[in-house]
Amino acid sequence: MNVIIWNCRGALKPTFLGYVRELIRIHNPAILVLMETKVGGERAKEITDRLPFDGVIHTDTIRYAGGLWMLWTSDKVEVKPLSSTEQEIHAMVKVMNSNFSWLFTAIYASPRSVERHILWNNLNKVAELHDMPWVIAGDFNETLTAEDKFGGRAVGVNSSLRFKECLDNCNMIDIGFSGPRFTWTNKREVQALIQPWRQPRSLREATEIFTKEANSWNRRHFGNIFVKKKNILARLKGIQRAVSIKPSTFLLNLEKELVKEFDTILRQEEELGALKSRVNWMIQGDRNTNFYHVSTLVRRKMNQILAIKNSIGDWIYEEEEIKEFIRVGFMNTFTSSFTSVPRLASVPSQWQAMLSDEEKISISRAVTEDEIKAALWSLKTFKAPGPDGLHAGFFQRFWLLLGKSVVDEVKRIFKERRVSKYLNKTHVALIPKIQGPETLGNYRPISLCNTVYKIVTKILVARLRPC
Repeated sequence: MNVIIWNCRGALKPTFLGYVRELIRIHNPAILVLMETKVGGERAKEITDRLPFDGVIHTDTIRYAGGLWMLWTSDKVEVKPLSSTEQEIHAMVKVMNSNFSWLFTAIYASPRSVERHILWNNLNKVAELHDMPWVIAGDFNETLTAEDKFGGRAVGVNSSLRFKECLDNCNMIDIGFSGPRFTWTNKREVQALIQPWRQPRSLREATEIFTKEANSWNRRHFGNIFVKKKNILARLKGIQRAVSIKPSTFLLNLEKELVKEFDTILRQEEELGALKSRVNWMIQGDRNTNFYHVSTLVRRKMNQILAIKNSIGDWIYEEEEIKEFIRVGFMNTFTSSFTSVPRLASVPSQWQAMLSDEEKISISRAVTEDEIKAALWSLKTFKAPGPDGLHAGFFQRFWLLLGKSVVDEVKRIFKERRVSKYLNKTHVALIPKIQGPETLGNYRPISLCNTVYKIVTKILVARLRPC
């Protein structure tokens, strides 16, 4: 009897069902456990209904993380569900045509240590309730020794000891393994780029280091996606021609690897296209690269200024002349010939909107971390970034790591009532007011501010907004 335990890292991926069916074809399992499905409820049931198993247990996800499914074939095993939580499934398993029964526990331990402690306590309690043969299998998100992992953070001694104590209490024995010692890698080289925030640095210093290293990493690892795509297609065609003449296991394996690499490039192309097109929606699993490409070209053409009329109606076509005309035009609009203005005494008017003392105190009070987080998450994920090049989505995604530096910076701004010069830098873009703009008046300037600057303004707006 075969049992497969697989951390699929998301059951909504377009390739998920294909991978599962291939595993079933090769190994013919009686029980299949899927971890980190990131799907629960009716959506999970819809997916498992499409798999060739007639028994299933789902656990709830923890927001958009976790998810544990156990599936089985009734003509091979009889499974009696006992209990389950977000991190564990307990069931009694009886092999058909035999009297052999055993307790099976499928695990997907939380990556958060506090929640793992709850799981260890649950397993200790289960151990006290039975004396049956017991198998525990899954992803424990914990290691016993430093030799069980390579790279990354050092193994925490205390957490490893707690894990070992749990296994000892449950009388568990590691049955060993065959094959590669390290069976999983997160393949997230971007984690290494976040290292500046792991050190006690200011937000400014960490941002500068990250931006420099990210640009270098992008050139090394991505390069030109479209050139890579063209090269891989050419190699695939060459391999397929060679295989048609003289089949070779080496060439077939190479073709398989190139197909995987090609699939990765297609995903990168899709994400790049969606980002450049500034489209706010995407169909799950459907590569609309042509649509995104056209949207990008349309947007780029609309935003280009290839010619503009000067004040006397003559067209300007040279790029440098257009730049100078726009710069002088806005300088004249936003400057005055007056060198000084007499300061008049302020005379309050009953018709003039004024803030009460209570409202003034409310606006200028110290800012809280909850306010900062609410302001950040109210920003659209991939709106055009400011001069630092970091979208709001970047800060949202890595909040647990870099949140403290953002909170400290925003609190400093409210305390000192001054925005640092590096945050106050802004890109100014001209947006057409009408179709086919001709004169400078047909454009309106917008400011592309840094994300932290936007957080400050969002907090102020929220405080000014009537309740």
